[in-house]
Amino acid sequence: MDFKRFFCALEGNEGEMPSKTLELTIINPNGIALLTMTEKDARSQIKELEGRIQELRSSQLAELQEKLKEARKDVADLEHQIAKISGKAPAPELHRKRTSSEEVRSRILKTLAAAPSGLSQKEISEQSTLNYNTVVLYFKKHAKEFKSTGSLRSKRYFLK
Repeated sequence: MDFKRFFCALEGNEGEMPSKTLELTIINPNGIALLTMTEKDARSQIKELEGRIQELRSSQLAELQEKLKEARKDVADLEHQIAKISGKAPAPELHRKRTSSEEVRSRILKTLAAAPSGLSQKEISEQSTLNYNTVVLYFKKHAKEFKSTGSLRSKRYFLK
């Protein structure tokens, strides 16, 4: 079939520079125009459709997050029921709770108070059940609050 598909035209108002627009015209073999669309129409429709797609994605995301929240609650309920029937404690949470800085401070002070001859960072870590890196970082930040002797691995910390 013989279709005239594209037609380019220059349009403009008096006193303005003409702007180039693309006009799509589909004409059937009898010469009757079936569809005419300008570039401006197409761009506005594209922007409108992109906005609609974004709205649909965000609503779909919110819906999925809500389903996930409900599913997690159902799993927690099932775990609780299993623990109740079996007499075993429910599985621990996947994420550990952070030790507060006050708790770190109090554990280190209690451990050092029980050892008047002083302790190394490793010994403090083991006796206070704190992570070694937590102890190292605490002493870096609060070095002035403690007496220390030695250097490197032989370094021992005391209460002032």
